[in-house]
Amino acid sequence: DIAIHRDDKENPHAHVMLTTREISEEGFTTKNRDWDRKEQLENWREQWSEHANKALEKENIQERITHKSHADRGLEVLPTVHLGHIASAMERKGKETELGNINREVKQYNAIVYDLQKYREEKQQRETLLKEQQKQKAVCFTPKEQEILSAAEKGIGEKPTLENIEKHRKELEEWHKAEKNKHIALNNQYKNISNLYQVNTFVSRFEETLKEKEQALENIGLFKRKEKENLRNEISGLKDTLKIQYENLSTLMKDNGVSTRAEIQTQKDKLESKVNKSLTNYKESEALYKKQKDVLDKSEQAIKDKEIRKVFVLYPDLQGKPIKYETASKLNQIHEQYKVSKFSDIPSVTQKNNSEINTLTTATSNYDERVKKLEQAEKTAKEIMAVHQRIEAIKNNPYQYGKTLNDPRAKEEYENLKVRRNTLTKELIDMGYTTQKSINDDRKMFNEFKPNYEQSLNKIEELKEQNKALNDVQKDIQIAERIQQQKAKTNELDERTR
Repeated sequence: DIAIHRDDKENPHAHVMLTTREISEEGFTTKNRDWDRKEQLENWREQWSEHANKALEKENIQERITHKSHADRGLEVLPTVHLGHIASAMERKGKETELGNINREVKQYNAIVYDLQKYREEKQQRETLLKEQQKQKAVCFTPKEQEILSAAEKGIGEKPTLENIEKHRKELEEWHKAEKNKHIALNNQYKNISNLYQVNTFVSRFEETLKEKEQALENIGLFKRKEKENLRNEISGLKDTLKIQYENLSTLMKDNGVSTRAEIQTQKDKLESKVNKSLTNYKESEALYKKQKDVLDKSEQAIKDKEIRKVFVLYPDLQGKPIKYETASKLNQIHEQYKVSKFSDIPSVTQKNNSEINTLTTATSNYDERVKKLEQAEKTAKEIMAVHQRIEAIKNNPYQYGKTLNDPRAKEEYENLKVRRNTLTKELIDMGYTTQKSINDDRKMFNEFKPNYEQSLNKIEELKEQNKALNDVQKDIQIAERIQQQKAKTNELDERTR
């Protein structure tokens, strides 16, 4: 039933009456008592206040309504007294009454209470706004960091996220390595050609010495036999040495791609010029590498510092702790997932997860046990069917059945089959199954429940991973605290020794 009251212009309203009986295909059934619950009524009142406040906001009306009682809001307002029809009539005529005066004093008192409450609410709003501004400031980049990140974005050509920074750092390292290797390779070529040049110079000197010795041998007198013998020995030694050096020189020329000795000086000069130019380029690339690496490193640190500052906003009880970025990242994820506002609340989250793990483990264990029981029942039922078929085959075969009547061994085998069937049937009943249908029904039920079972197993693993992450974070903080305490002790000792 619905009744809409439009007559009262100051208070237009409607009444809606609903049945509390549930409706099925057969019609009205049992009553649903959920609507009688205080929690349900409060939930409706809260939803209505939210809906009404959205409508007020839409119309740019500043006033708001609340579903909370005066007591819940902390308003110690006084109730007015009932005037009665006589006092009400006198008040309407402008005559003050004792009860009317009481109500006027109550209203004045309540007005003060409302003003104080309004002041408290406005103060709370200002404090909340200030905290939010501080939070936003903490989780935003500083002007210096913005400058660093802008330079990084200009350098890498995309937004400087940790992933992008790492990608460009790898590219930078590869480029730097390639430039370095290129310079080293050219420098090695120059060392090789320089070595060839030195060997060639050495050979040239030997050739000059040999020429001088041979000329001296020609000019020596006929009777200076001893001197001639010595010169011949020296010339022979020089020729042996030159033979070895020619072989060495030939190998080096081949290795350096030089075909004639006349080219050695030219090749050396060309490579020397290239090496000098390469050295200049390498120094420039080294400076560029250091500059770009510095920008990437500072950008990475700026992003990590912001993440760490965010932790101190989300977890005020961690303020001042020497937290690393990896720990900060884990803590921020934990806050986002579990909405914890204190680091000290994390153990309760772990405890809650453990409780859920235990519940799910019990449920999955029960499922496993019942499935094993069902599998055993299916195996037993299959064996019963096989034994029963053997019994029926004997009964339906006159020759075989006749043997059971006349042959003691055949009779014993037949009786054993019947005993086995009875034993298996009893085992099946002890398992809780009396018919094949009951087994099939359970199999169908377990197959339908299997996705939930697998989901529960996955949830258990997920919760275990979450608890591992939570425990790791707590260990990280404990280590950080120990390091901080150790540093404090070291500083204290340093102060004492000064």
